[in-house]
Order: sequence, then structure tokens, then C-alpha cells
Amino acid sequence: MDDIITNVNSSSITLTESLANIPGINVAAPIIAIVLALYLALFGYTFKKVTFAIILFLLGFLAVNMFLPQAFDGMNPIIPIAVGIVIGLIFGLVGFKVEQLAIFVAVVYLAYTTLSKFVNIGQDFINFAIKGVISVILGGIAINFSKPIFITVSSIYAGSLVYVYLPQLVNMSYLVAIIVAVAVAVLGIGIQYSNNLKED
Repeated sequence: MDDIITNVNSSSITLTESLANIPGINVAAPIIAIVLALYLALFGYTFKKVTFAIILFLLGFLAVNMFLPQAFDGMNPIIPIAVGIVIGLIFGLVGFKVEQLAIFVAVVYLAYTTLSKFVNIGQDFINFAIKGVISVILGGIAINFSKPIFITVSSIYAGSLVYVYLPQLVNMSYLVAIIVAVAVAVLGIGIQYSNNLKED
């Protein structure tokens, strides 16, 4: 149980850190992160079914690549990637078809991974429990208030990706990066609200 919690708390739960372990793709990880950040900030809720499908695909892919190599030592690295793609596609299809479940899972995932970048409280279990409870509460609220919760959480997550990965592409300090990240989050919230005023 402790090993599972440690793995969930680790950075390997995020898309780009997982991609960084895949030969040939690792160099593109920061670019993929920034593209994903811009998509989520500008269009995450506008194309919500596509967004849910993407997030659940990533969740399925990352879960397989996190746990399968631990279950079978010495496994060929291609196997978890291939299995992860299949499971990810299944998860993505569910995310595209079942909106209530998708909004809950998507918000929990985005909230947890955002908190993981900035919150580290005490022991692994306490850290996991606090971030998990906050994320599940936000996911539950999002079922009834999908627009404000999802727009806010996805825009903040987009900002966190910019904060972490933009300095890897452009020579800048992390102080400048956090200013840009906050701007991306705020603009994302504003733009998505204005684009979806007539919904919900």
C-alpha cells in the first residue's frame, strides 16, 4: 500500500514525466505539455467531450505505465506502452460517452496532479489523503456545477504546466514563469467563460 501511495504521489502520474521515460518522445515532452496547456486553457470546456476523452485516455495510459512494470520485473518497455494505449483508448471512449463520470474523473485527476506540483505535506499517506480528499470533493461538486469547476480547474492545471515546462523551452527564471502561468490560468478562465456563456 505504501508503495502505491508513493507512486501516486510521484511525478510519474503526470503526462510529461511519463513521456520523458519513452525513448524518442522525451525531447518533445515540454512541447506537448505547453500545447496541452494552451488547449485546456482556451478550449478545454468548449470541446469538453474531446477533453474528457483525452484526459481519461491519459489516465488509463499512465496507470498502466505506472503499475505494470512494477508487477512484472524486467518487462520489455514496449509492452506497457502498447497495453497503456489500449487501456487508454477504452478509458477515452468511456470519457467521450459518459459525461457525468468523465467530468468527475477528469476534475479529480486535474486537481490532484495540480496539487501534486505545489503541495507536499508531511508523510506520503497524509499528503495523499489531503490532496485526494480535496480532489474528490471538487470532482463531486463538478458533477452539478461542471462549467465553473472544470473551467477553473483545467485553467489552473494549464497554468501549472506552463510554470513547470516553459522554462525548459525558453530561457527564463521561474519567477517570470509563474507570472506567465498565472496569466495563462486567468486568461483561460476568462476566455472559456466568455465562450460558454449560453451553456448550463
